[in-house]
Amino acid sequence: MSREREAYRESGYVSDMDAVAGNRATPRHVIHGKPVIQGRPVARPQKITRVRKARARAPKGKAKQVFFSNRILLLLVLPFLAMLLWSLNAINTQGNEYQEARSEYAALRELAWPERIENPQETPTVPDEDAYEGTGIDWDALRAINTDIVGWIIVPGTTIDYPLVQGRNNEWYLHHTFRRERNPAGAIFVDYLNAPNFSDGHTLVYGHNMQRGNMFAPLHGWDGTRFRIYTPEGVFEYEVFARQTVPRNSQLYSMFDSPRDDEAQVVTLSTCTFRRPAYRFVVQGVLIA
Repeated sequence: MSREREAYRESGYVSDMDAVAGNRATPRHVIHGKPVIQGRPVARPQKITRVRKARARAPKGKAKQVFFSNRILLLLVLPFLAMLLWSLNAINTQGNEYQEARSEYAALRELAWPERIENPQETPTVPDEDAYEGTGIDWDALRAINTDIVGWIIVPGTTIDYPLVQGRNNEWYLHHTFRRERNPAGAIFVDYLNAPNFSDGHTLVYGHNMQRGNMFAPLHGWDGTRFRIYTPEGVFEYEVFARQTVPRNSQLYSMFDSPRDDEAQVVTLSTCTFRRPAYRFVVQGVLIA
């Protein structure tokens, strides 16, 4: 060994070469009780082992904690995501169904009243009582589509301009259109216990209160005085004498004799109310012609 190397070893330092060569001699140079190699403290083997074990355990525990936290968060979020997707799909489906119903009834107006409809793709607003004078309905064309047809109703100043049907119960046409297609818009229909020719003292006519203003929704806020019902036997005109909100189980719905003292024939137009589900809004008219 050269004199320089021997002198270096005698100084208390261990060279990198010796460390690599496997020289495990304990350095004789100590600072504050810690051995050093080239000025850097050397950790004791036992302490190094403990530190390494601690460091190895810490990340695993933290990773496990993060995993379970993310899993719980995922379990909480998934139901909300599923509900959101379901709601968006339901809204989209409902919108498509409403559009299908509007298109269907627009086409029926063109079929039944070809000389009256200028743009069959739009629901017309009837401006006054004279708007339907001098026109006729093609009942045969309507019967070819649905034999349940019993009439046609027009409420002046609104978009209420629909065929009237009568089913075997009061449930079917709540969810089916005139063409018998399942749709939440349904149809305007006469109570199944009434005479189909409007000869009863009291005839009930039902229609949905649609959020987009279709079917019987325009009855809310309508302040007109007359409406007209067309039938294959003739045309009946009614003058409004009452507007009121009644319970859905009101005796009004089981009354088929005239509700008036003068025994005049009455038609009640009934629809839902959004804010009071247990009630119905009705417009009642008495036959004048």
